[in-house]
Amino acid sequence: LYKLEQDLVESFEKLEQAEKEKQKYIMAVVHEIKAPLTAVITYLDIVLKKMLGPIVPEVEERLSRCFTRVNEAVGLINNVLRISKLRLLNEIVKEEFDLTDILTSLINSRKQSLEAKKIELKLVDERSEIKTLTGDKFLMEMVLSNLLSNAMKYTNPEGNIRIHLSNTDKDLMIKISDDGIGIPKQDLEKMFGDFFRASNAKRDGFEGTGLGLTIVKQVISKHNGTIEIDSPSDIGKEGRPGTTALIQIPY
Repeated sequence: LYKLEQDLVESFEKLEQAEKEKQKYIMAVVHEIKAPLTAVITYLDIVLKKMLGPIVPEVEERLSRCFTRVNEAVGLINNVLRISKLRLLNEIVKEEFDLTDILTSLINSRKQSLEAKKIELKLVDERSEIKTLTGDKFLMEMVLSNLLSNAMKYTNPEGNIRIHLSNTDKDLMIKISDDGIGIPKQDLEKMFGDFFRASNAKRDGFEGTGLGLTIVKQVISKHNGTIEIDSPSDIGKEGRPGTTALIQIPY
């Protein structure tokens, strides 16, 4: 039994070391990929600002799409780098911040997209007392941005999204609900797995990497919180079951 225990400890240490090496490798490779993409963004920006001369409208539209997609790729790379660093160093920045500021900024930055899809977004704040959170503001913004982006992506035109805030003396609750395509019951338990995507999202041609919720789960755990994904949501309706993400974080 002692020998078995020693073998298990040794195997665990090897796995831990292998995971660290993997994260270092990921960070190195992804960082190298980011450099040329950042250069592409710079060149596209120069062209779109017409510093090199006028652009035909049809060409401008396609370049704008390229600019958007390359920015999305860089955003994904930043997420991978951040989560690799989180896994490797197992640490987060600790600072006080106001969640309302983050949510207001995220909603304002998405107004045009919400209007384009005619999605109605409501922010319902039922907190009995407004308190600041202590943690990594950047990572929490990434969490909320990811969940809001998912809600917008998987909600049909003229749909609804609701962000609901409430609290107790010790905890803050954030609930983001939509009336979109929802998640099949058999997929719910797997949603936090690396690169896993709901079967209906893949079937219907929605783009994604399956990394977003993995990052969300790890960030919330680092803040000693919990997150649950459920479907149908509390604002779902027939034919549009929707999804709810419920986060609970201690102050």
